Amino acid sequence: MDIPSEVFARFESVEKKINKTKQEILEGKPSAETAERRLMHSQREMVKKAAEDAADAGARAARAATQERVIGTNDILLLGFFCAGLIASRAVGRINVAGGLERATGFLVSPELVMTNQHVLPDRNHAASAEIDFEDFDVLGNHRHTHSCRLDPARFFFADPDLDVAVVAIEDDERCRAVTGELGWHPMIGGEGKILVGDPVNIIQYPGGIHKSIVVHNSNLLHLQNGGPLDTYCWYSTDTKKGSSGSPVFNNRWEVIGVHHRSIPKRNKEGGYVDVAGKKMTREEYLKDPERAVYVANEGSRTSRIVRALTAATFDDSAQVEIRDSLLNLWEGSKAVNQGQLSARDAARQGDQAATARGPETESLRQDVISHATPGLPGAINIHLHFGNGRG
Repeated sequence: MDIPSEVFARFESVEKKINKTKQEILEGKPSAETAERRLMHSQREMVKKAAEDAADAGARAARAATQERVIGTNDILLLGFFCAGLIASRAVGRINVAGGLERATGFLVSPELVMTNQHVLPDRNHAASAEIDFEDFDVLGNHRHTHSCRLDPARFFFADPDLDVAVVAIEDDERCRAVTGELGWHPMIGGEGKILVGDPVNIIQYPGGIHKSIVVHNSNLLHLQNGGPLDTYCWYSTDTKKGSSGSPVFNNRWEVIGVHHRSIPKRNKEGGYVDVAGKKMTREEYLKDPERAVYVANEGSRTSRIVRALTAATFDDSAQVEIRDSLLNLWEGSKAVNQGQLSARDAARQGDQAATARGPETESLRQDVISHATPGLPGAINIHLHFGNGRG
């Protein structure tokens, strides 16, 4: 897909700042944030930590224990980070358009609504021909089942081409309600302060449209700013590929801070593309084989701006207005605690309890799973730990 000139224009206007942030991240001292945004972040962290401490008496001590012997930035994470990430992944699915000829990523933002890119579902006709796959994995990450649900734009459809975001309803049938009820959903939190420039970001995605994957290392927020023409966007150094469009971009609390929509290829002084060998690529060569190109950043639309746009949107159908208002209320209720993930946690807990109740059968099943586990098995959750240099 060709890249509009305005995408390069806005990236080039912040490229020096992004390069400076990249160097500061390597040195362990990112400093690009404004005092205003740092204050918003610290105030929000106080609220979040107070809620966590109220729920878990050991949380404060655990955080304190991770502050010693830090080299550069603090990369120590409690094991619960990965457990929460696995639960968060349940609500992320693969969007199939035109019978699966085109694939992208989407995620539940309520029990009945999916968010992805507008360029993935540009209108109701495209959405009506699409479906989303939700995969079920065992404890080792091996694929067990895929639950597919058709999309129903007649019930609800919102698309913003400037933000490159689309929200569409899932078909309203008993089977799909049962599936999504166990997966949980991700609220879009309108308040700012969820992340600072230089902080890690994590993306759950379908690179290549095949395997659900996650990037958690060497992946940082590189730039965002309040006010002006660039206010809508954020840039980050996370690996993506074609098929990653529409992926949720998370902070380390697994809160969505943006929706991924494109990668920025490197260009030389003449404006030509550059391949991995440092040689010039023509536009035609790039369009034919974008995997050859070098990429310098990924770009997404900020969560707070998506909430703002959806709040201001108008609909001809009063039923869609009612769904939109209910969605905003649902998100508002998740400002302090991610209510959308509680059902997914409950489902996981019930699954553990059911396995325990099976007694001796559980160990036999576990050994059977291990004996049949194959690295790279289709559908496995892959954890990529490498520098963000990808495509999406």
